[in-house]
Amino acid sequence: MAGTPLSNQSLRRFEVRSADSLLSILDAGQVGLWEWNVQTGENLITPAWAAQLGLSVEALSPFSFDAFIELVHPEDHEQVTQTVRQHLNGETDCYLASFRMRHDDDTWVWIEARGQVTKRSPNGQPLLMSGIHRNISDLKKVEEELRQRSNTDAMTGWYNRAYFLQAGAVIVSRALRQRSRLALLMFDIDHFKSINDQFGHATGDCVIETLCGQIGGRLRAIDIAGRLGGEEFAILLDGAGLGDARNIAESLRESIASVEFISPQHEPFQVTASFGVTMVDDHNDSIENLLSRADAALYQAKANGRNRTELA
Repeated sequence: MAGTPLSNQSLRRFEVRSADSLLSILDAGQVGLWEWNVQTGENLITPAWAAQLGLSVEALSPFSFDAFIELVHPEDHEQVTQTVRQHLNGETDCYLASFRMRHDDDTWVWIEARGQVTKRSPNGQPLLMSGIHRNISDLKKVEEELRQRSNTDAMTGWYNRAYFLQAGAVIVSRALRQRSRLALLMFDIDHFKSINDQFGHATGDCVIETLCGQIGGRLRAIDIAGRLGGEEFAILLDGAGLGDARNIAESLRESIASVEFISPQHEPFQVTASFGVTMVDDHNDSIENLLSRADAALYQAKANGRNRTELA
């Protein structure tokens, strides 16, 4: 049976109810709406938009585009304004950006913004732009955790070999460009296979985790530490010369030798490590060359009796 046509008055009531329902759904889903009058600068926002920053619409009133930009992280200002400008100029089909905004508790929250010009003048000038804001802080946190996992060794928390090489290439390039000092030390745990064979791999893992935790606590924030594989590790020492790096290596070597472990059989034991040290010394140097020279020095340390530091 055909439905009864809606009257104009019924249609208006339906449109209002539908709009209210849509706003309720969006608010419940924590999606904020905004409408920006490009000519006057006035920016209308919904309660859900303000709530993403721990605020109310009243607290933000009167609100403008300039007031919005003031809430955006300074490092993200240029990206946001450029993305908006490109859309207003017709260079993009829509406005899409991810950026940080200041929360009322003085933290930063990640926002994903989408929008589009919804009204233009007869000559094509943008009049109104509307869109949504969505808090994506949780998503960014997950992304950062995944990035950290892909870059770091799960056991030690140090960078894995792939990322150490990547970061190292950048640091070496910078040192060459700025003509600054940069040293690299490599070390591995002496007779590590015998530890695994005698006490089991769980004990071997404990040794690695403990030593890396101890060494990591003694490094500067600018130092880059990586696990190259197994029981072999490397550390880039920004601003250090060969003598500085040798002293640091010796200090770490002695620190490693002082740690006492307990075997599954409740027997105390200690481990030692051998070190190879080198530094950037040529305008064509590279992270690969540094690792090769440090590895040769490490091999020499082992050949000379282990538990020592050699220079290259």
